Parts: sequence; structure tokens; C-alpha cells
Amino acid sequence: MRQGGIGEAWLAGLTLAFVCALPCQAEFRFEEFEERDFTYHDEYFISWLSFRPRLRHRWRWRDAAVGYFLTVGSLKSTEFYLDQRVRLRVPFSNHLTGEYRLIQTEDYDSRYTRNEVEAVLRVLRPERALPLTQTLGSTPRPDGLFAGATAELHPDKEFVDAGALVGYGTLRSSIRLDVVRPDFTYNQKNDENGEYEAAPWTFRARVRTDLPENMLRLRAWASYDTPLTLSLPQRDGLRFRFRKFEAGGAALWEPVEGVRLDLELRGESTRKRWRYTGGARPDQDLRRSAAWGVAQLEVDVAPAFGAHASRQDVVFASLFAHLLDEVTRGRTTAEVRLRRGEAYGELGYLLALPTPLDEWEGGIRVATQLGALSYRDQRPAEDIHSVGIKFLAKFGVGVEAFTQDQRAGFLVQATVRADEPSFGGANAQVLLRF
Repeated sequence: MRQGGIGEAWLAGLTLAFVCALPCQAEFRFEEFEERDFTYHDEYFISWLSFRPRLRHRWRWRDAAVGYFLTVGSLKSTEFYLDQRVRLRVPFSNHLTGEYRLIQTEDYDSRYTRNEVEAVLRVLRPERALPLTQTLGSTPRPDGLFAGATAELHPDKEFVDAGALVGYGTLRSSIRLDVVRPDFTYNQKNDENGEYEAAPWTFRARVRTDLPENMLRLRAWASYDTPLTLSLPQRDGLRFRFRKFEAGGAALWEPVEGVRLDLELRGESTRKRWRYTGGARPDQDLRRSAAWGVAQLEVDVAPAFGAHASRQDVVFASLFAHLLDEVTRGRTTAEVRLRRGEAYGELGYLLALPTPLDEWEGGIRVATQLGALSYRDQRPAEDIHSVGIKFLAKFGVGVEAFTQDQRAGFLVQATVRADEPSFGGANAQVLLRF
């Protein structure tokens, strides 16, 4: 057996165990106790699928040490879907690296922005690894035996998160464990006499393994927010309880040159409880179970414009499935329920066109998404109670251009609703790797 084979096989097995456990990488956020600040209308997730970056571009971003990645799309006349990320990983010496991450995105609870920093000390690095001081702009993720500290910066001291990390990585595989104490100084620093009676902790594990002989890359992660109790006497005597588990996995396989397959799975289980001793607001309990998965395929084909095209054409396809069951119950209020089960397929084609710049490649991209949504939306306070099955379809046309080394590029696309003819929103994507 080749050197390192046993360890890498073990990591691969652990990765698959995570993936198959069913379904995130987020910490508890203080605003969790507030209601979601946006609604899931019927076409939300089919729009999300039409905005999703192509497989090739997403995996390029995952390898970036320094870069910027943006996906923005119009969900309706008053709302954007926005996923924006900045990463800066740099070496301070041959054993010490620092990293900054900006994450602006959304989950089932809210839209949010995080500014994260971390410092990592590395020892026993792989023998074939370049000295870190020679990797500026391409600094690898933590490898060797490593340990460090991490924090989420916030102008209000009570919302600063602090944590520690430890792990081990080779050139092909790694495992990393994090423990984070959200709102580290909250009990001493807040302005409204709030208190964590049971403190929040986040425990997180990440595993990766690359099997180049099989052209296979595997990733998995899991995050657990321990049960907490937050007391906010100035907010109608609120005592808020919360716990969450999230997990997921991803796999990229290139069985032959020009064919790329990707699978990503995510899921969560969340529990929340609101108790008001002031009596001004009704008590509530929320239970949410959610899971979604996306399978994507890309195949390079002979360009329709032959040697005049900037690159090969691409046929791409996706399958997306999503399950969401969210129930809020109160002692004196009617049950609020949001249940969605949906599945969509996508088929698209990138027609490569000649470009005036040799280092750029681009073309016209057309794609369609179609599928069905089964839903139940019950909100008595808003006099809403709808149940049914709906068929949805979209069609989009866009312009895509990227440098041949995939370090910079953009997509601009417009879509229309085919099931209910109307404008389906526009979206844009930007990728910069330095």
C-alpha cells in the first residue's frame, strides 16, 4: 500500500460517514430569537437554482486563498438574494498564517453578515509542501499539525465570537475541529441586562480528502449549537431557548476529461422556545427540519464555432430536491406551519463565442429549470392558509466570460417565468481569484 494510504482511506471513510448521516458552518447568532425577516414565496427555490453558479466556478472558489465571490439575483420587486464572500489567507512566517473572511448570505432564519478572522500555527507540515513564505496569493488551507484561534468581529462587544481550532492535514486529506463561544462577553458587556443562563457553544468538524487517482474530491462538515437559555428581562421578560444541528457533504468527480459531476447535501434540525413572563406576548415553540440536495453535471462538447470559439461548449444539468417542515405552536395562538417539498431539474448550454482577447473565454448561456412544489402555508394572524401543488418553470439567457485560468469572470443573466409568463428576475455572478 502506498505511503499515507491507510490514513487517507480512514479520512475518506469518515467523510462518507458524515455525508450518509443525513444532513453549515455557522455559529449561533444573537438575532436567532427574532422572526425571519423575509418570506419564502412559491418561486424562491427555483430562482435560487437558476442563480446557482456553475459547478466549475464554485469549485474554483473553494480552492482560492485570496479572492472575492458574488452571486446576486432578484427574488421579487423588493428583495435580492445575495451571497457575497471575501477570503484573504496569507503567511506571516513558515509556520504562522492568518485568514480573514467576509460572509454575507442567508439561512432559514435571517440574512446576515459575518467578519471572521483566524490565526493558525502549523508544525510537521508535509515534506513536499512549499515553505509558506513562498505561497503568498496561493497559501494552502491549514496542513500538518495545526492549532489556532478564531473570532467573529462586531462593533458591539457583546456579539463578538471567540474560538479555538485544532487539526491535521496532509497534501490530500485533512480533519479540523473547532469550538466557538458565541457572544463571548455578552453577560458582562450588554446594555439591556440580558444574560445567558445556559451559555451557547458551537462545536464543528470538517473533513476533506482528495483521491487524484480516482479524480474524486470529498468534503463533509457538521456543526452543533448546544442548548442555550437567554434571558432578556427588558423584552417582556423573554427566556429564549435554542439548539441546532447542521451537517452536509459534497463530492466532485471527474471520471474522464471534460466530464464533471458534483453532489452536495445539507440539512438541519432546529428547536426554539420563547417564554414571556411579562405576559405581553404569547409563548411559542418552533420545530424545524430541513434538507436539500443538488446534483450537477457538466460535459464539455465540441464548439459549434469550431476553432474560432474561445473554448469548448458546455452542456450542464442539475437535479435539486428540498424538504422543509417548520411548525410554530403557541399556548394561546393557532399553529403556524410552513411545509415545502419540491424538486426541480435544470438543463442548459453554454455556446462558446470568439473573443477579442486571447486570455478570455466566453459565450452565450441558455438554461431552463422546471419542476413542482408541494406546499402548505398556514399563518392565521395574516389570514393565510394555502395548500396545494404547483408546477413551475423558468427560462434564462445570459452572457458569461472568464479568463482561461479561471481567476476572474462574470455572468449576467435574465430569466422569465414560463408557467406564468412574466419577468423572472435578473442575476449576476462575479469571481475574482488573485
